[in-house]
Amino acid sequence: MDIASIDMCQELSLAGEIAFPELIAKLSASHVERYIADLCGMSILYYSHTGRRHSRAIPLPTRPVAGALNTAAVRQAIRDS
Repeated sequence: MDIASIDMCQELSLAGEIAFPELIAKLSASHVERYIADLCGMSILYYSHTGRRHSRAIPLPTRPVAGALNTAAVRQAIRDS
């Protein structure tokens, strides 16, 4: 796997500077077979076809979970969609 290319792809993706199809093409060219984005663990794990793995943290700010569920707001958001 081309680790430098994978890291650059992640940076471009998080910055919104690369479209998803282009991202997948670049990752494939870097010998990435699949990846898993763990949003709870804030990391992405990339796998090659040989079983090699590369993990990167997702550098996004975490947000607190709401203290209470606002069912009226959820209901209205569903109706508005």
